[in-house]
Amino acid sequence: MESIATDVSIAYFLQKGLYYLLIALLVCNLLQRKHLKTGAKKRLATLYLAIVALVLMTVSVLVRRFNFSESLLLPLILAAILLVLSKRSRFIPFRIHCLKCGQRLGWQRFLYHDSNLCEPCESGESGEPCEPCEPGDNK
Repeated sequence: MESIATDVSIAYFLQKGLYYLLIALLVCNLLQRKHLKTGAKKRLATLYLAIVALVLMTVSVLVRRFNFSESLLLPLILAAILLVLSKRSRFIPFRIHCLKCGQRLGWQRFLYHDSNLCEPCESGESGEPCEPCEPGDNK
């Protein structure tokens, strides 16, 4: 039996990089489990991204194992990118800034709240967006 492809191949790089990405996505997904009431869409998004990473990693392992041409990876990578970009609202619902006032969201609001709003905007009864924080403010 022939040996597995060398460690300098594109498939090897993808295999190792996607392994750590997959682990990080799954850990993030497990951490989001406590926040199902406020972050169900974001939890599904991390699961969808983990599935895409798993498929890409599996194909790169198969390419290395059976010594297929690495050019087979290009159409799959392009298809994965197109899928994620075409379904952007499902795969990437994360926003760094509040949708109403533009204030930077904390990491908990970023990961666990589907609304993508800061606390004052989400709880505001007046319907008016809150005043954005100045860059030097530490509220």
